[in-house]
Amino acid sequence: MTAWPGTSRPETYTRLTNALVQEFGDLRRFGCAQATLSFVASGALDAVVTNTDPNPWDTLAGVCLIRRAGGRVSKIDGQHWDGEGGLLASNGESEIHGAALDVAGVLRD
Repeated sequence: MTAWPGTSRPETYTRLTNALVQEFGDLRRFGCAQATLSFVASGALDAVVTNTDPNPWDTLAGVCLIRRAGGRVSKIDGQHWDGEGGLLASNGESEIHGAALDVAGVLRD
């Protein structure tokens, strides 16, 4: 059984999820990037973060929804997300996005 299909970096996923749970107290994993991103756009979720390299067809529509709804999408290091690499998306509140970026910093340490 593969704990995290399609990745060669399960240890970074483990560090990230541990840090997220410690900081925010909970973690939800829906298994569908488009659905998860649409939850952020609708306000049902505050933020989403992934350290994987998602496929464009799994993320671009959701990222568009978030940006159109006033949310923010960046790379996990805070730089502009250009469709490649991990991403961090939030409802646009700078405190939430900033706090999630701080937690995602465990991937850079």
